[in-house]
Amino acid sequence: MAIEKEFYRSLLKSSLSLSEREKIAKSLLHVVRTSNDDKWQYIKSKHDHYDHALLKIRENGYIKLSLSNSSDIASSIQRLSSAQDVDSEFNSSKSQAIYLSGVEKLEPVKKLLTDQSLHELVSLYLGAPASLYKTLAWWQYPTDSDC
Repeated sequence: MAIEKEFYRSLLKSSLSLSEREKIAKSLLHVVRTSNDDKWQYIKSKHDHYDHALLKIRENGYIKLSLSNSSDIASSIQRLSSAQDVDSEFNSSKSQAIYLSGVEKLEPVKKLLTDQSLHELVSLYLGAPASLYKTLAWWQYPTDSDC
């Protein structure tokens, strides 16, 4: 998996044209689908169930999610933020964003990250079984130019 991550990172930073990147992406999708064929066939069988959501994502670039535990996620992140003393860190730093450590270990976040329906939807949108690369949470603070 480390090689894949490095490859994607270098691809994103490369000077290749969009059409060249698209050719590479199609090749990679084929490899990922064939190496996870059983998983991909199962996900593909769910396409009709997600058809409307996929259409909305493609039209708008996003969909509104209704999460039953959204307040638990927000509360957990707020507690983590307080435990890491983010306000003090911001005041002593010149950064306009402060990243939280360990957000992926919070139970409500774990529940979201392992949500099968969300995984299926993302996989169908991407065209191959999705895999989680990294989980981040941060506080964004306004700058003087924002005020």
